[in-house]
Amino acid sequence: MGPNGTGKSTLGYAITGNPVYTVTDGDILLDSESILDLTVDERAKKGIFLPFQNPLEVPGVTLSAFIRSALEQKTGKRVRLWEFKKKLSETMKLLNMDESYAERDLNVGFSGGEKKKAEILQMLMLEPKLAILDETDYTVSWAKGNDNYITPWNDSNNNPTRFKITGANGKPITVKPGDSYYATYTVTVKPEALAAMKANNVDVKNRYYVYASNAVNTNSNFGGALDRVYDSANVGNYKWDEKTVGTGTAANQTIEMGTGDRYEYDLTSGTVKPDSSADTFFTVPAGSYPYTVDVNQTLGEWNATNVLMKDELIPSDKMQYIGYVKVDACEYNVNTNKYDVKGTKWVKIAGLSSFALKPSDLGWENANYAYKFTYYAMPHRKKYNN
Repeated sequence: MGPNGTGKSTLGYAITGNPVYTVTDGDILLDSESILDLTVDERAKKGIFLPFQNPLEVPGVTLSAFIRSALEQKTGKRVRLWEFKKKLSETMKLLNMDESYAERDLNVGFSGGEKKKAEILQMLMLEPKLAILDETDYTVSWAKGNDNYITPWNDSNNNPTRFKITGANGKPITVKPGDSYYATYTVTVKPEALAAMKANNVDVKNRYYVYASNAVNTNSNFGGALDRVYDSANVGNYKWDEKTVGTGTAANQTIEMGTGDRYEYDLTSGTVKPDSSADTFFTVPAGSYPYTVDVNQTLGEWNATNVLMKDELIPSDKMQYIGYVKVDACEYNVNTNKYDVKGTKWVKIAGLSSFALKPSDLGWENANYAYKFTYYAMPHRKKYNN
């Protein structure tokens, strides 16, 4: 996108190999390979897609037949009809496109919006490595919290909060009966936003207004817009920290630590150091309570290695830790939606009522891990009266 006359279309044509244009200097690389000597169709087979500015009507060739033929030319293999129809149907549903268009002659009788949508369908079916979409018919402008729309948006203005799509200069958007127009865009909520809000989830509310130069809606809630749609999406599904306490143990328990890394927490300095003892297990007396604290379960999107994580028993003068706290570093598995343990460390906290440490203190660096703290605590009997 950019101002008219800056060479957007020329650049697209040069990349795709339009013979009208000659590259006199430099090179064009795709996947680190030069494509300058390739013909238009060879570049297309490599995965470059450029739609028409004015899509042509092709009587006698259906949209589905055209796409299937293009797929076979790209892959060099025959496309199975059942698999093709299944994928075509799923893609048309994604575009909210009437499936009857698949058996209509290519672009014949299609409105302007329908022709554009048919080309987007072709693009999604062909799955190109590089898609060059020339925005000749529309202008997108941006604003932040007001109606001062700017084209193009200057990054120094920070992130915009609204945008406007209008017809390009001399090309108004004309909506005819039966026409459908779709604006597809993405709203990204960064982990920093949820961290600043101290929230596990956030509701993103979005409104879209439609204005027409020859129609005004007198409904004051629409601000003169012809129509509006709105929606909200709940994103995040984080768990920054969650602490659970189990029931007291009925009998003594032995906790095996094996040969994993062991540290000792120094309450005075607030630091950890290698454990000098040779302990490989510790005993949890009957009447102790098991605690589990899950920290930074943020779908692998947030690095908490240098975040200070503090725990305190309340009342601190009447409760104390037993033995060691087990610290598991867990990696988010997008396929199972679970957190898999990637490493375990043990920190000696016996007799204390609080501790604070960073994952980096235990040797974990530069990883978006979640952390699970497991430990035991019990009442300090000497500090209770009868």
